[in-house]
Amino acid sequence: MKKLAFLVRRNLRLFCSNRLNILLSFASILIVIGIYILFLRDFLLETVTRAGADSAYVEEFTDRFMFSGLLVVINTTTCFGIIQLGVSDVETGIRRDYLVAPISRFSLTLGYWTTAVIISFFFTICTVLGGELFFLLQYGKALSSTALLQAISTVLFSSMINAAILLCLSRRLKSSATFSTLANLYGTLIGFLAGAYLPYSFYPNWLRRVLFYFPPTQTVSILRQIYIDHLRVPLAEQRSADFVPKLLQTFGIELQLRGVSVSLQRQYGILTFLFLLLLLCLWAGGLENEPLRKKKQAAHRPS
Repeated sequence: MKKLAFLVRRNLRLFCSNRLNILLSFASILIVIGIYILFLRDFLLETVTRAGADSAYVEEFTDRFMFSGLLVVINTTTCFGIIQLGVSDVETGIRRDYLVAPISRFSLTLGYWTTAVIISFFFTICTVLGGELFFLLQYGKALSSTALLQAISTVLFSSMINAAILLCLSRRLKSSATFSTLANLYGTLIGFLAGAYLPYSFYPNWLRRVLFYFPPTQTVSILRQIYIDHLRVPLAEQRSADFVPKLLQTFGIELQLRGVSVSLQRQYGILTFLFLLLLLCLWAGGLENEPLRKKKQAAHRPS
């Protein structure tokens, strides 16, 4: 634990010492929200209206629906700074120096992962609280304390998963320039792959079946259910019994598997399983340098 704490402190210190990292992290939040306001909001308001939602709740439903999805995009992009630090350590040889010491590659990976989770969680929670202030001022409603706690817990879990995904993707990279290319590509695609920019149900059936097992897709769905839960009753007024379920399925708020809606409990179970698989991949990758480290230790033993 002392080694992990040392690595996390070191990574946090390096990240925070560069004010540009903090500025760019906040800028990425504004950019993601700006994309929604400038390019997507009017289209989605019209789409929700055509779906038959009560006009009194169209704007709140759309804003909460999109904001909760964008949290996962923000949650991902704010991990980039720490993951790039890990790639930079490989590029400059710092990680090789650590591996000569009694520190395993998995411990190093765990240090980057923990730091990325902390940074990502911090910036996403700032966004959550800012969003709640907006909803309170704009619509006179905020999430209940229970729903807010559930949203915060889900954001933390999302940070853990997204940091692990990025570490798996960058495990073989040895150049900061290469990682920047990956970050630009992944940062652009994540909003579409997770169904944050466009509703999940808008995609072809074959793509939906694939993306169902993509962790951010599940996280987006869970957060959206939390954020619009209090609107279920008013949206159902003077509507048929199946109106709200169909609306939630149409916009990918509730996911379906083989034509059956998936419960929140099952979604959390799927996320937990996928997260454990990601950790297993990171652990297996950490074994690669173990023989090298043992050989170096053996070479320094007196004969």
